[in-house]
Amino acid sequence: MVSIINYTKFALFGLCAIVCLSSCGEKKKDTTVLKVGVCADYKPFEYFEKGQIVGFDIDLFNEVAKRLGKTAVYEDMSFDAILGALTSKRIDVSISSISVTTERQKNYDFTTPYLKGQYSLLVKKDADIKTFDSFKDGILGLQAGSTYEARYEKELKNKYPGLTSQVMSKIPDLLQSLRADRVSAILLGRSEASCIMKGSEGISKVDIDFDTPGEEDPGIALPKGSLLREDMNKVLLEMEKDGTISVLKTKWKIEA
Repeated sequence: MVSIINYTKFALFGLCAIVCLSSCGEKKKDTTVLKVGVCADYKPFEYFEKGQIVGFDIDLFNEVAKRLGKTAVYEDMSFDAILGALTSKRIDVSISSISVTTERQKNYDFTTPYLKGQYSLLVKKDADIKTFDSFKDGILGLQAGSTYEARYEKELKNKYPGLTSQVMSKIPDLLQSLRADRVSAILLGRSEASCIMKGSEGISKVDIDFDTPGEEDPGIALPKGSLLREDMNKVLLEMEKDGTISVLKTKWKIEA
């Protein structure tokens, strides 16, 4: 009888120890610091200036974190590594102009979009291009892996059978192709197109619209099932209503 009682006490002690360790582990995860993945080469949203990562997305997320009582610590990485970093828990969250697409939502959670995607074509200043009809038999420059590439595949090449594409990984390479007349125009988001145009002599921007809605609106990316999404959505709604997002858009000259 004594041995049974002792065993029971030992078992209960062990269970308490496990619960305690589990609780301690949970407390360590409940940190006020959020590790945020970004690809800091996308001016004006996230880029390096004097050794610091700055931009519209950075200011926006800093405010989100502040209202949640947290602090953001940013980690620069290649864009195609961000979602994998979320999966491996190397980062807690990412804000890096990541479009909320149906495909991405299968494996990751997103906040409601904080901007509306708008489109522009980068063209040479002497080119007579106002719409896709202006170069329906031309070549469209696209960045590899972008939602703009997906837009071409799903819509443009069917609507304009004579319009072909040149897909490249880097925007500077696409600009070089545009200057050399290897592409007729480059399809980009409106704000990034404006930034590129200002720093590129001989290049102009043509704003365009599509007939069908796309999946270019950016949101904050989170691991699947993250409890932060609901809280972040509430904060983003507050920031929209109190004008904070509008102020940031004006500061960074965001056309969305």
